[in-house]
Amino acid sequence: MAPVNAVQRVRTLPGMRDLAEASWWRSRWAEDRLREYFLLYGYQVLAPPILEYTELFLRKSGGQLASRMYTLTDPGGNLVSMRPEFTCSIMRHLVEEDDWAGPQRLQYCGPVFRYDEEQRGLRQFTQVGAELLGVGGPMADAEGLTLARGALSALELDDVHLTLGDISVHRVLLEACGLSDRAIAFVLGALQELERGTDATEQTWQQADKLGLLAPDGRSGQLPAFIREMNGADARELLRGMLELTGSEEGTVGQRTSDEVVDRMLRKAQAADDPVRLKNGMEAATALAAIKGHPAKALADAGALLRDYGANISHLDGLARSLELLDDAGPESGWVQLDFGLARELAYYTGIIFEVTAGKSGASLGGGGRYDGLARALGSSIDMPALGFAYSLETVLDDMPNSGEDQASSSPMTYIWPTGDAAYRPALDVASELREHGRPALIEVSSRDLAGAVAFARSQGYPSVLAVDADGTTTTHAAG
Repeated sequence: MAPVNAVQRVRTLPGMRDLAEASWWRSRWAEDRLREYFLLYGYQVLAPPILEYTELFLRKSGGQLASRMYTLTDPGGNLVSMRPEFTCSIMRHLVEEDDWAGPQRLQYCGPVFRYDEEQRGLRQFTQVGAELLGVGGPMADAEGLTLARGALSALELDDVHLTLGDISVHRVLLEACGLSDRAIAFVLGALQELERGTDATEQTWQQADKLGLLAPDGRSGQLPAFIREMNGADARELLRGMLELTGSEEGTVGQRTSDEVVDRMLRKAQAADDPVRLKNGMEAATALAAIKGHPAKALADAGALLRDYGANISHLDGLARSLELLDDAGPESGWVQLDFGLARELAYYTGIIFEVTAGKSGASLGGGGRYDGLARALGSSIDMPALGFAYSLETVLDDMPNSGEDQASSSPMTYIWPTGDAAYRPALDVASELREHGRPALIEVSSRDLAGAVAFARSQGYPSVLAVDADGTTTTHAAG
């Protein structure tokens, strides 16, 4: 029978966990090895706060991440969020400090928080990462890729692979198809769906129609197309003249002023993409997303596709150069593969993107990419090229060999058992002497007898019990 007035136990939040000592030491060991490896490349530590203004993450991260953030209103009425990732905070620091002197190399480690759809609750995990800011080009890209792979060797992980894509190649292809910036952003956000084939392409098309990317009734029409080719002032004058011809009065049209009506018409005309062009662009992106495999073959196939659409292939030259600069002859040794269908959930990526896999599971341990537009989006008056990546430490630990499990102390615990109340002060002196020499010592403070002390020591894995008498005499009792 359940006890009367029993209180229900408080449980851990879904997605959260307690880290016991052995696991904590293993995690700490891995963090230290990664930190030391990044320092070898000149990456200095920056520890931003866990709470940031929500706007920081909404400026450029995209709606998918925004829907998974933990956001609250603080007592001062400010909308703040627990950080879902580090990159925006790192860039915010540089923008706020106005610190652009030379390339900046920064590293970080700490918890991030996102809503997990499967667990229907908060998920806390640890990100360890590095950011190379203020420099672009193949050499910077190659450094980031080399670092992302090489740091895992410090954790004794073998068989580390990189899967590499490039958002900029998709962008130049879609620009060659004549798509607007809004339509390009939509197609880039739908890459994962488009890669699945015809059915997914049709669903994406329907979504584009719902979002108003297509001209009314699925027809581009000559007038919207003509307006899109005009500069803003001329297009405004044309629409204003059309209002006058329809008999609309100068002051208001319904509940809106004529200027408001013109603004609305102009936005709709400029936002609507030619359905034929959009369909063509989606087909081109789908074809590019299907290209993957050995870098030389994938680059050749991508180049042929871009030429078919009349697109600039210079971005492929930069990608090829980055691959040539990788350590250990990456493209030839097989640890780098290209996948133009690779997509990452954050919308701020502008160039190369990549995933890192290793070990027995083949699961993604982390990834990153180039995000050259983020600084300006966060208020900088200048563009700042940037590239970064992060690992999910918990996923790394799942694949990591059993390193770091015995890092808590280089010496075994000395378990001290006072033989009586009068022996407690001498026991303190013995413990102090041991600790001064770097040896951990624990004093029994309960009423256990010697047999109980030996049994407890055995249960905790302590090798022995050190009994201390009132006169300071010590006797060792094996607990094995």
